[in-house]
Amino acid sequence: MSRFRLILSLIVALLLLNFSLIVHFELEQKHALKQATQLGMENQLWQFFQLHNEYQRLREVVEESDPSNLDKVILRFDIFYSRVHNFKMHGAENIAALKKHEIRVELLDPVAKYIYASAPLLDKGIFSSQEWQVFQELTQAQQSYINEMVHEARAENTREVDSYLKTIASWGEVRTLLAILQIVMLLLFAGLGVYALWRS
Repeated sequence: MSRFRLILSLIVALLLLNFSLIVHFELEQKHALKQATQLGMENQLWQFFQLHNEYQRLREVVEESDPSNLDKVILRFDIFYSRVHNFKMHGAENIAALKKHEIRVELLDPVAKYIYASAPLLDKGIFSSQEWQVFQELTQAQQSYINEMVHEARAENTREVDSYLKTIASWGEVRTLLAILQIVMLLLFAGLGVYALWRS
């Protein structure tokens, strides 16, 4: 094989490899973009907002009710209980903000302790004045934990979105460099073609 044909074959192989890499990185960029879109549509932050909303509803009915009428309190507590319990059981696996051990220990565990301690009292349905006052105070005390969890969820959501955006941008830069390389190789290929015609 002549040197010209060897160089030509090498350029063709490089062009095919370069094109394959461009397609690969384009698919990677689309995948990252899809993940970022899903993050916006199925945002885990929404679960924390719902937890906050349910807590506020519970706190309101606890403040407005008394031990003789617990129906609304039990309804709101059951909803809040299910959300906290779900966070406790599955948060570390499915929710980014709760994968941090310190968040679970310092913020989620005190709220979980509150619901697990309060559930038997509400099931019993009979409160003395002192028990009811303690329950009201404990309910109010969860506000700071709930607020801080929402804050942490916001921060984690921002970090995840930024990470996806950086990934998308990096794939775009790689594709641009590969496209420039492909143009250079095509120009070289054209130059070799002109040189071959001139030699003939």
